[in-house]
Amino acid sequence: MALADKFLEAQPTQFGLPCGVAELLKQLPNDEKASFLKTMDVSPGSPNRLSNRKIHSILMSEGYDTSFSSISLHRRRACRCFTGKSAGESA
Repeated sequence: MALADKFLEAQPTQFGLPCGVAELLKQLPNDEKASFLKTMDVSPGSPNRLSNRKIHSILMSEGYDTSFSSISLHRRRACRCFTGKSAGESA
C-alpha cells in the first residue's frame, strides 16, 4: 500500500478526556489492570521501575495501541486525567 493511501485511510487520534492510558484501563481485565497500575506507580529512581519505553513496548507487543506520550504524561500526572483539560484547550 502506498504511503498516500495509508494517510487517506488513517483515522485521527481522539482528543479529550480521558487520556489514552485511562482508555486502556477500561479495556484491561482486572488482574492485568492491577499489574499495569502497580508498574506505572513505581517511584522514579527505584531499581524496579520500568521505563516508559519498556512499558510502551510491552503494551504494543500485546496489541494495545497506546501512545508513548500518553504513558509518559499519565505517569507524570500531566495528562488530561489530572489536568482536567481536553487537548487544545487553553489555560
